Amino acid sequence: RAPLTVISTSHDILSNYFERIDEDKRRSRLENIGNQLAYLTQLLNNLTLIRGISPNEPELQRTAQNLKMLCQVTVQDIRETIGKDHKLVFEDNLDYEAVLIDSVLLNRILLNLLSNAVKYSPAGREIRLILGIKDKQIVLQGIDQGVGMAPHELENIFTPFYRVRNELQVEGSGLGLSIVQECVDRHQGQITVASTLGVGTTFTVMLPLALPE
Repeated sequence: RAPLTVISTSHDILSNYFERIDEDKRRSRLENIGNQLAYLTQLLNNLTLIRGISPNEPELQRTAQNLKMLCQVTVQDIRETIGKDHKLVFEDNLDYEAVLIDSVLLNRILLNLLSNAVKYSPAGREIRLILGIKDKQIVLQGIDQGVGMAPHELENIFTPFYRVRNELQVEGSGLGLSIVQECVDRHQGQITVASTLGVGTTFTVMLPLALPE
């Protein structure tokens, strides 16, 4: 539902304020819509894959991207939609202006992690996205102050359709984190999680650093 919400919000802004916003912002909104449509298309491919059908999975499409900008756009999308009642903070510690990465898959990682953080955090809590680098690896950390998870749940959260049980009664399909895992795997990266009940959860994604020539 998160990508549909982003598409709907961008559509409403373009429809209602088209003459008031400058060309760069219009173009950014249109690019957001295109990215989310690409995300939804690949999400459907994932669903068919989980159901036992084998679609032709596209190869990893690494292109030169401003990773800081991609993160900022996604954080802003979440802030304007499902994250209105939360404090979203983005911290950039990456020294490179451009890196080679699959922007569609990265968007899926960010959108799912941030959406989960919002869903499992009470209103007013801080959600932090940190971008950095360590040992020639791009590091993305999503940190929330939500309800957290018990140790036995951490073993299953990347399993398709697995749902964490907690007092918030969050709706969802249980596919988000399995999709994140797939996107990370296709980048030949790693994802880890640390969580404490009643304190919060931290997801750490590490992707190999590749730079444009």
